[in-house]
Formats: sequence, structure tokens, C-alpha cells
Amino acid sequence: MSKTTKSIFVGVIFAGLGIAALGAGPLLERLDSDVFKDTRLVILPVTAKAAIEHLPFGSGVGTFVPVYAAREPIETMVDAFVNHAHNDFLELWLETGVAGALVIIAFIVWWTSRVWISLRAPSSGRNNLILGAAVTTGLLLAHSAIEYPMRTQALACLFAMLCGFLCHAGASPAADPIRSRLSRTRTRSGERSLG
Repeated sequence: MSKTTKSIFVGVIFAGLGIAALGAGPLLERLDSDVFKDTRLVILPVTAKAAIEHLPFGSGVGTFVPVYAAREPIETMVDAFVNHAHNDFLELWLETGVAGALVIIAFIVWWTSRVWISLRAPSSGRNNLILGAAVTTGLLLAHSAIEYPMRTQALACLFAMLCGFLCHAGASPAADPIRSRLSRTRTRSGERSLG
């Protein structure tokens, strides 16, 4: 692992510790109160049970609200409207069944391989950008396990763009199609190659 990669990891760890320290107060208050009053802890098992009931095909894309409403325990009902499972992976599994679970697994395998390749690549401006994309997509994936951040178009577009960066993990700069096309164009016109 290169020196730059190590310093990025150290920075991410310190940033995580800083965020944890700033968020510790509200978290400790929440743990001090009755944990079972948190509706997320009620939504997850109900959603998981519904997902198992709807195997292998799922309940259908966009059906979380009626499926959850039909199974919501009366004793845990609140005056809030439950529109998502607060876990994108679980909600996707409920709505798409085995196919959705396989897509999630395939994506996690692909993402992990891309991150591994980016960690092993030599340090350069390009590879550091790809490593930054790996860290940011990892944070969005982790956030998706407790919320639904990628249901907003801005974060979904950011995630897709960063996954595009990850597609180039480990590729040499010479393999960059834009750079090689630019190089060929300049060579034909008599300018010096960028290569």
C-alpha cells in the first residue's frame, strides 16, 4: 500500500472518529431511552418477514407501502407514515425477491473487487480519485443499510458517477480512451503526443 493510500485511510479513520464524537450525544440519548420506541427497529423485522413471505419473486417494485401497512403491528403504530424500510437492501429484497438479492450480491462482489484493485494500484492523481470514489460509494452503501439516501436523485447520480470512476480502477493512464484519442488527434495534426 502506497504512502498516499495510507494517509487517505488515516484521514478517513480520523474523520470517522470526529463524526462519531460529534454524534455521540444524540446517540447516547437515544440508547438511554426505550430502544424499542425507535420505529426503525420495528420496521426491519416486519419487512424481513414480508420479504420471506413474498419469495421467490418479491412483492413488486414500489409496493413497500401497502405491503408494510398490511403487516404493521397495531401496538407499534405511530402517527407517522412509513414510506420506506430505512434499509435499501431489505426493501429491494422485499420488492424484487431472489432476483434483487442476486443483483445486490453481484454488485457488492463487483464493488469489493474494484476497491481491492484501487487499493493495490500505484499512487497517482488518477488512482487517488478512484480511491476517493471507492470511499464515497462505501459510505453511501453503509448509509443505505440504515436509511435510504440513494432514493434522492442527486445522491443516486453521484453514486452512479463514482461507480463509473471505479470501472477504471487499476487501468493504466495509457488505456484511458479520452487521453489516447486526444493523443492520436494531436499526433496526426503534428503536435507532440501527450502519451
